[in-house]
Amino acid sequence: LRVVQDSTAPGLHVQGPVVTGVASTPSNNSSGQTVTVANMLKGTHTAMNRGSSQTDTFDTAANIVGAIPNAVVGDAFELLILNIGMNTVTFAGGTGITNLAGSAASFDIAANNGRMFKFVLQNVGGGSEAVTMCPLSDSFATTS
Repeated sequence: LRVVQDSTAPGLHVQGPVVTGVASTPSNNSSGQTVTVANMLKGTHTAMNRGSSQTDTFDTAANIVGAIPNAVVGDAFELLILNIGMNTVTFAGGTGITNLAGSAASFDIAANNGRMFKFVLQNVGGGSEAVTMCPLSDSFATTS
């Protein structure tokens, strides 16, 4: 592991494999819920046994920016979203979270499917925090 500072930007160089833990607290209830930034930063959100027409809403951009020490524009984290159940679930961004087109972020994930996303900080100024929710993968089956 080597931290580098040059004239353009700091960098982190890692040689060899990088192993990360996949921490998740499965949410096992029939109604949608708000997913806190603390749970988002764990790297995996598992929605289990949601009823039909339910939405899980992610925390606000302001709370996300506030949870990242020394946050700067471009900081990002990845989140694996798993829908384990019989119904499609909508996963929506909280206040200040948009999709790549700049509209309110909202993604449907079918029953027993998952999808990987990246959340990228676009504005870290107090009162104008903004985050983009970027899909990194197509939906994939969790059962095969």
